[in-house]
Amino acid sequence: MRNFSDGEHQFLHTIGICMMLKRRRSLLLLDEPETHFNPSWRAKFIKTLNQSITAGSLNLDNINIHLLKDIILTSHSPFIISDCLPNNVVFFDRDEENKVEARSAKNLGFNTFGASVEYILQRFFKMKNLVSEYSLEQIKEVVKNGSIEEIEYAIEYFGESSIKQFLFRKLYEKKQNL
Repeated sequence: MRNFSDGEHQFLHTIGICMMLKRRRSLLLLDEPETHFNPSWRAKFIKTLNQSITAGSLNLDNINIHLLKDIILTSHSPFIISDCLPNNVVFFDRDEENKVEARSAKNLGFNTFGASVEYILQRFFKMKNLVSEYSLEQIKEVVKNGSIEEIEYAIEYFGESSIKQFLFRKLYEKKQNL
């Protein structure tokens, strides 16, 4: 186990606990168990967690019995939130008086289950732009002050994003003004 990454250790630890407790009446508390996972593992985590709990469940007269019923999981990962039903997602926020409010996504009108990562980042984490700030500032600078040649270079230089459309628009405007 010495050669395992932090994510692999965390995965084995979490799934191992689930498998050990699945036949016991338990409440499992998981605090950001996906912290060290790569994005692909985060996207698969809830499915894997469900499989580890339901594998080998008791079956009496075609009724599945899962003794491990309750899991409370904290996360900042939009991948985790996307695999949870809105009545199972609780959003904590501070009000004007700095008091913490807890509301379900369902009560907030957020349909989280199957929602895109972008939607969750915008609605839950109030991210207006899905491009990091440094890159966004660089794009804005080229849009504001760049020559046609600099904008054409920037179009090739920056990766794909919805923000990149502003480079194309500015290039079009500048060429129309020639």
